[in-house]
Amino acid sequence: MWHEAEYSIRGLVLDAATGRSLPGLHVRAYDRDLMWDDCLGTADTDARGEFRIQFFPHDFKEPLEGQPEIYIVVYGPDLNQLHFTEPVAATGSDVRIEIRIPVVPRRPEARSAPLHWAMVPAAG
Repeated sequence: MWHEAEYSIRGLVLDAATGRSLPGLHVRAYDRDLMWDDCLGTADTDARGEFRIQFFPHDFKEPLEGQPEIYIVVYGPDLNQLHFTEPVAATGSDVRIEIRIPVVPRRPEARSAPLHWAMVPAAG
């Protein structure tokens, strides 16, 4: 019986300013295409800020397409977009990525509400 080769994206999400891990964030991986980008999978960062997304060639393969061009979108606990990476061509079936997000904590009005994250524009 024929089996597709499995691909894996392993990542670490860190605060760019402090280097601290960012747990509890939602991560989505995409394959960039000319017409429509393919969602390869989703995961949440664990207590160490790590995540793993597994996918198969049928999740991204189209005629004349080789390896996936992967980019990652990171969302906060309330699903607001915090960051996205530039596409990177996968050179094998095991992709490792470190994502440093320039974020600052923003405290909500109510003291009992959870901490929220806000995206800070990159200096340029």
